[in-house]
Amino acid sequence: MKILMLCEYVRQTPWSGSAWATHLAPGLAGLGHDVVVACDGLDDPALVAPAQVLCRDRARRAEHRRPSHFASWARRLVRDGPQDASLSLSPCVGADVWCPVEPAAGMYVDQVLQRRNPASLAMAMTHMTWLPGALLAERRALATRAAPSPIGVSPHDGGMGYASAFDAPGAREREDVRRSVRALLGVSQDRQLLVMSGVHQSRGGLSAMLEGLAGVGASRETMAPILLVMGREGYSVHAIARRQGCERQIRLLGGTNAAHDAIAGADAALAPIPATDRQASGRFIADCLRLGVPVVADADAPGAALLSPTTFGTAPVGLIVEGADPARWARAIDQILSREWLEPSRRAAADVGATLSMDALLRRIERALDDASGRRRTVFQR
Repeated sequence: MKILMLCEYVRQTPWSGSAWATHLAPGLAGLGHDVVVACDGLDDPALVAPAQVLCRDRARRAEHRRPSHFASWARRLVRDGPQDASLSLSPCVGADVWCPVEPAAGMYVDQVLQRRNPASLAMAMTHMTWLPGALLAERRALATRAAPSPIGVSPHDGGMGYASAFDAPGAREREDVRRSVRALLGVSQDRQLLVMSGVHQSRGGLSAMLEGLAGVGASRETMAPILLVMGREGYSVHAIARRQGCERQIRLLGGTNAAHDAIAGADAALAPIPATDRQASGRFIADCLRLGVPVVADADAPGAALLSPTTFGTAPVGLIVEGADPARWARAIDQILSREWLEPSRRAAADVGATLSMDALLRRIERALDDASGRRRTVFQR
């Protein structure tokens, strides 16, 4: 099958939305498909090899966005190209299978307006000259295509489905990682460790969790759990933690390529930050379950549906907290770290890991593209 994959800019950073292209393109090519990645620019063609690259502007760098130009060019490729089916990861361009896991400009505008005011947005646009073009491209994509496919919990929901690019560790590897992480932190081997992603902490939901964590710390005194925070703006998380009285329980990891070890070395994970867009990839919760780590999540966190008791039919793989309630967060954290919950939840999380593997995701995408190809052939024959 000839597949056209659209991604505005393919970056080398693993936390970028375009990281999905670096897994899907080589993976689909490895399944025997003829894959062309059409992009506005990329850090390195090797990121998507052995797939072919069709680049609109080889000189373009990540910060030099021209979304309206990319969208116009990509729409022509979708309409006139020789592919059997197309897959878009960009909110600027629709395709036969449209899963825009790259951040949308509309989502950024909503965040600015919720936290600040229209004047702040106007000031931001003087620096982000690409923003109006991106907004127009996204609006046009929605007007000319059906709504994007949902991320989905299972293949039956359509779209990509939740997935992790990590390999599930064996029991010995997990124990080795657990010991090394605590040694690096300089804490005892029996100290309980939590982990969270603070990448999107501007969305809210964090303060209530940290107040709940402070309550757990107060009740446990010297053996309070430590929270390891990943993300480049960890200082903001630390400032909130200081206000809530739990700053001594926080360790800032910052932006890192070692997320695998940080997650795998933890006893449990926290996902207190709600999604602002239904297309959020839920990668953090999927990564945690893939590595056998149970999760306590806000009910609106990306991927929280994975923690529902009915999703996998196993023992609980985590807990869901309804509302920004510190007391509920304290109870949930205390519960997930208890002897009665922790080991059964870790085993259950490890059991569902295969469902969240990259191989499983590739098969779901392959089926969706094959269905789209069949629809295109039917239309052509008519």
